[in-house]
Amino acid sequence: MARRIPNVSDAEDVTSQIFEKALSGIRGFDPGRAPFLAWLYRIAHNATVDYYRKEGGRCLVSFDDAMVVYECGSSLSEEYIRKYLKVLGLLTQLPASYQEVLGLRLIEHMGNDEIAVLLGYSSRYVAVKISRALRSLRKLAVRQGILDELV
Repeated sequence: MARRIPNVSDAEDVTSQIFEKALSGIRGFDPGRAPFLAWLYRIAHNATVDYYRKEGGRCLVSFDDAMVVYECGSSLSEEYIRKYLKVLGLLTQLPASYQEVLGLRLIEHMGNDEIAVLLGYSSRYVAVKISRALRSLRKLAVRQGILDELV
């Protein structure tokens, strides 16, 4: 949650809500419908969506807090880190399905096969979705002046 909700106290609150929902709904879990991880991820996803709806889609965090959350080492330049954080901010302008696959791939470091199992898609569908999402993200970054040109 710390990677999805950079404000530490808010991330902790949402995490506790996720575990409360999971514990209260564990009897409704059906392993025949989806793996446990996919079920738990769906609860976490819904809690995150609820959080951002309540916050109006914005979550302000200080630059120093963001560096801790995203584990930015001192070997990276401040300009690079600022661009990185701006690109992450652009994710909120993408359709929810793009946000979901990019979040799992780039932030959670999952492979396409893992994402496919988690979301119930084919690996090929996930690969195409990620490719389209990255293309859309690049276009947004160029329009916002974060990137100079499409690479």
